[in-house]
Amino acid sequence: MRRPSTGRLLAIVFVIAAFAAIAVGFAIVGSPWVQREKAIDARRSDDLASLAGAIEDHRRMHGALPAGLDALDSKWSGLTADPETGLPYEYEVTGTETYRLCAVFTHPRGVEGDPRWAQDFTLHSAGRHCFDRDLTSDDGDG
Repeated sequence: MRRPSTGRLLAIVFVIAAFAAIAVGFAIVGSPWVQREKAIDARRSDDLASLAGAIEDHRRMHGALPAGLDALDSKWSGLTADPETGLPYEYEVTGTETYRLCAVFTHPRGVEGDPRWAQDFTLHSAGRHCFDRDLTSDDGDG
């Protein structure tokens, strides 16, 4: 039986090293699919933050919270639906100065119990997560 040449052995070692590097990369940063899902979650957070600003602007201009997201200025219409499913984000007026925005996230971000959990749209659990906003506080982050 003939021994493989040195060049062939090196090629095999490099191929194995390349596959190992790819596997380590996926283990550290996640697969491209996971990164895509996290990017979509970030878009959801950005949409909700923008909608919160639009809702609060509407209240300042009209003296009341909008009855629904469709009552906002038309420039916000592109942000009212989930970028992946196309389903509208949930919006509910819960009082004269309070409302709730909800979205369905794929991955959790942040630690439940963090004081910013209820206010910061970038901190959320996986699945349906709602953010309750109270405009009676000075900064609007209730």
